[in-house]
Amino acid sequence: MAMRAEAPAPLRVIRTKVLPPVHRNLVPRPGLTEPLGASETSKVTLICAPAGFGKSSLLAAWAEASWEERPFAWFAIDGADNDPKRFWAYAIESLRGVDAAIGVRSAEMLRAPGPPLLDLVILELINEIAAADRRTVLALDDYHVITDPEIHQSVTLLVEHLPAELHLAVTARSEPPLPLARWRGRGELIELDAARLRFSPEEAEAFLNDLLGLGLDRAEVATLQERTEGWPAGLYLAALSVRGRANRQGFITQFAGTDRYVVDYLGEEVLRGQPEDVRAFMLRTSVLERLCAPLCDAVTGTAMSARMLREIERSNLFLIPLDTKREWYRYHHLFRDLLAHEVQAHDASLLPELHRRAAQWLLDAGFTSDGIHHTIAAGDVDHACELIAAHWAAFLGVGDDRTIAAWLDSLPADAVMGDARVCVAGAMTALSLNRLDEVGEWVRKAERASQPGPSADGFGSVTPAIAFVRASHGLATGDLVVGRSAAQQAVALLPETSPWRQLALCTLGLAAYLLGRDSEGADALEEARRIGRIAGMGLNLDLVLGSLAVIRADHGQLEEARQLAGEALAGAAGSALEHWGYGHAHLAQAMVLEQLGHLAEADAEAVRALELMRRGWPIFLAVGLPAQASIKHGLGDRPAARALLGGARRIVSGCPSPGIVPQLIDATERRIRTAPSRRAAGPVAEPLTGREITILRMLAGDLSQREIGQQLFVTVNTVKFHTRSVFRKLAVSTRAEAVARARELDLL
Repeated sequence: MAMRAEAPAPLRVIRTKVLPPVHRNLVPRPGLTEPLGASETSKVTLICAPAGFGKSSLLAAWAEASWEERPFAWFAIDGADNDPKRFWAYAIESLRGVDAAIGVRSAEMLRAPGPPLLDLVILELINEIAAADRRTVLALDDYHVITDPEIHQSVTLLVEHLPAELHLAVTARSEPPLPLARWRGRGELIELDAARLRFSPEEAEAFLNDLLGLGLDRAEVATLQERTEGWPAGLYLAALSVRGRANRQGFITQFAGTDRYVVDYLGEEVLRGQPEDVRAFMLRTSVLERLCAPLCDAVTGTAMSARMLREIERSNLFLIPLDTKREWYRYHHLFRDLLAHEVQAHDASLLPELHRRAAQWLLDAGFTSDGIHHTIAAGDVDHACELIAAHWAAFLGVGDDRTIAAWLDSLPADAVMGDARVCVAGAMTALSLNRLDEVGEWVRKAERASQPGPSADGFGSVTPAIAFVRASHGLATGDLVVGRSAAQQAVALLPETSPWRQLALCTLGLAAYLLGRDSEGADALEEARRIGRIAGMGLNLDLVLGSLAVIRADHGQLEEARQLAGEALAGAAGSALEHWGYGHAHLAQAMVLEQLGHLAEADAEAVRALELMRRGWPIFLAVGLPAQASIKHGLGDRPAARALLGGARRIVSGCPSPGIVPQLIDATERRIRTAPSRRAAGPVAEPLTGREITILRMLAGDLSQREIGQQLFVTVNTVKFHTRSVFRKLAVSTRAEAVARARELDLL
């Protein structure tokens, strides 16, 4: 009797796998959804990002968009679908939900006994889709679970012969092994990755407050958005943790990958599903802020890191490339927190050695700051102190001051107090960061501590270093008598070759000048300029030039002041730093412009000067405020002038010995109180113009009328014309009488 094969039973379809997700309230993201439907030439849309980045939600939002006319055939893929016959049975079933005519023949071919002839099934399906003549989007959600190469080949075949009526939309946690480069080159592929899917600050606020109703303020939202790096699932996990907490602000500030919701989610969704070698690699390299293959080889003791990094990046395991060459990476902050938590919980004994290996590689490669960080983390305190003593000076004042402070904060207190060199580093860092109330304690620690090794900071020993710190602190806080005395000591102790001698001379010059010792101050600054030009000292030289420019402008030597300030600011233009010391050069520019009668331009320079000086040492701000007050008075804004002087008085009231600064404030205040605005009227029956005021000030110096003309870039006849006008308005007949009369009227 002939045997007859019975027809195979049809696949029992789980309906929820071929239905779009149930509608949920979502954060509107038109900037992402609208471009998805914009291209008529693309065949495939790939949304590729790690777990929790809202891939399926974005796909659902696209399907529900009011402008999208195409229906979506939805296939929610899971691990059981990693079988060609089952995969295509569900894909065809989802398309039948859009048009029942699709899949009649192809589904029958798929159910035939024996292994399916997938190529024939796909070609038949393509014909059915084309015959249906209905534009459709086939959504393959969570395609990353597919590993069967036959399925990948059949999907490629579908795309290569895709009819115009169908568009394929794919979500995946990692880049699927499909010919994406070919499709990309043809312009047939639209791609969205994790960087595009991150929530912006505005979207984070809409999610946390509008959708979840947390009522967070803007600062709290910004903290969570920054901490999660815009990861939507991370924000949701944070929201779960925030609810019901009494100290909400404290939790938000400290939210990390060790929060139980984050641990549960990342542990289950990401970490525990990885192969053992990948998991071990990630745990060991979690000690690194930045990763590259040679560094990871050094830390893990293997030679496979390059391959491992490529595999982890391709798998979208929260690894973020830091350059276009794919040489340097970092882990997502919360994921790194989780990895560190896992290592601490299960392999804590490994940590010192991992940090030690990282430190050695980084130091050998020239990454000093990172090397010191790992040396401290390894617990090698003595070695860390030696490294800090050798390198802190190179980091100071070039934007890395807080790096030094972080090193010191990470060291045990007894290690810091036992090394005078490290205490000097702390004092200098506090000065540079304008933490003036910390300087005295650092100095006292340095005096009590020993010096266990050589000083590589340019001071030679602790004694001149302490003198320099005291000089700088005295100048900064307005204790000018102490500042001048300590600066003299530092200059005497520091060798000619020390890079700190120039700054000690600058400190001496400024302290002497503000004590009314103009000649001493100028001489010290000129010597500092000479040293700086020989050594090419960049920022330090610029600060000296700006300081000299202020003195020259104060003495009416306008052309030299302008040249010095211009040279200093040229240095600033070539630097990425906006050091507050450049305020001196801007102040000198303002003083020159005021004396030339260009008050609006002078005010703009003064505003910039004070903007910088407010970030620096108080005594300089106390000098800058009266200068701008004088300009404001000239512009007719007396209330602003008085307010500026009030600010200056508040500063000097706390200064132990502020030198001539109070007299400078008093003189400016008297001029404002007794003299009308230069724009409004003069101090006599007929007002002096701005240019006449400038000429009058220069007549008080020792310049001839020809030299005054050269300073002002005008002819000697123009100077003579303005001089005669000044004499007439002041009712005098000689230069000496004009100067004396002007002083009586507080014009000088």
